[in-house]
Amino acid sequence: MPKAPEPPNREEQLVQRILDALPEADAYLLALSGGGDSVALLKLLAGRVRLRCAHINHALVTEAAQMQATAEAMAARYGCALVVEQLSDPPRANLENWAREQRYARLAGLLEPGEVLVTAHHRDDQAETFVLAAARASGPAGLRAMLPLRPFGRGWLARPALGVSRDELRAVLGSEDAWFDDPGNTDTRFDRNRLRHSVMPAIAAWKPEAPANLARAATQWGLAQQHWSVLLDAYAAEISAGVPHAWRAEPLLQLPDDVRGMFLRRLAEKAGAPAPPAGVLRDLPLQLVQARDDAAVCLRWQGWSLRRYRKQLHLLPPLPPLAGGQTIPVHPCGDVNWVANSRVRLVSSAAAAEVISSGHQGVVVARHDGHHKPLKKLFQELGVPVWVRSYWPQLLRAGEVVGVADLTSSWPADVSNFRWLQAPWWIQPWLDKARARAFR
Repeated sequence: MPKAPEPPNREEQLVQRILDALPEADAYLLALSGGGDSVALLKLLAGRVRLRCAHINHALVTEAAQMQATAEAMAARYGCALVVEQLSDPPRANLENWAREQRYARLAGLLEPGEVLVTAHHRDDQAETFVLAAARASGPAGLRAMLPLRPFGRGWLARPALGVSRDELRAVLGSEDAWFDDPGNTDTRFDRNRLRHSVMPAIAAWKPEAPANLARAATQWGLAQQHWSVLLDAYAAEISAGVPHAWRAEPLLQLPDDVRGMFLRRLAEKAGAPAPPAGVLRDLPLQLVQARDDAAVCLRWQGWSLRRYRKQLHLLPPLPPLAGGQTIPVHPCGDVNWVANSRVRLVSSAAAAEVISSGHQGVVVARHDGHHKPLKKLFQELGVPVWVRSYWPQLLRAGEVVGVADLTSSWPADVSNFRWLQAPWWIQPWLDKARARAFR
């Protein structure tokens, strides 16, 4: 009888679990700190996938050079190219946040097309993240902890070891392997380190299965967040105001505070915005929903903003600075670069003119029937929000506004072809409305 094949050993089984958790990609970039976790993952992946490594030297501890040397030695041992990035000028406060943000920013810059970033986060890290999120009263998005796969930079970030414990992962390390764990990971002034060295061992001593169950709970919350996202997306479509990133404000009053917060976080996530802080979510009902109709209300965070206009809620990215009192010279039949990579065109036989951002709301604009109307009134009829008007180009001659792009002119010369060539997306819906109405 033929001899039965040998069952795979534990390391081979672990390799298969890791490979099964990896998304398909042309190549992978492993974040190699030189610590035991990342060296173990390097050993499991090297020679099995197209892999290179990156080491970020934070220069925050005296052992930073030794950590880098360890990463270099292990990358060389397993035949992987290694790129090293050096950080500098750390702040005096919030070092942990700074190091994490800088590390991921550098890693995002190193990603090549078709490449996936891989980190060695494991099940124990996941359990810690879940406990930290629960201690901060996070919602479903926080309690799902770390995702096994998420968009990152120009590609993706994968955490294929999230289903593996720290002990399982490090069991593959042998006497021929070297690693050097960051001594900063033992500094219990930081919440995670205190949790890791004091709280989690006590939980494991109380219930040995608890760390694995906490990581499993994070997975369950991730599934719950997916279901919530489907419901929130459907509700966003139901109360849409008919233009991108805009919704009817009044229905938000019908939502419980916690659900409203989840809804706004979801809107921000889909728009690529950072999550609104607690203060913005707390102030939203009073300032954006219950304020009087003519109130110019705006809540801001990290450059993004929530604005209310005509009982509609608008989520806007960081808007470009206005030119102030500066003007941009333009000659007849010329194109002009405008804000946010937009362009406008003047097709006219008139003498040289200037283009300036809007703000002259008292300008009287001629219509096709010979009557005149204030520009402010015209914008109101089109439903153009106040912040959009500030970016709408106007044509000046001798210091007076004589035309408004794609609207009309009170100047006897023909400037009806003063128009947008390409408008920012947050202006385009109202530009479409302007072009659909005959004001000439």
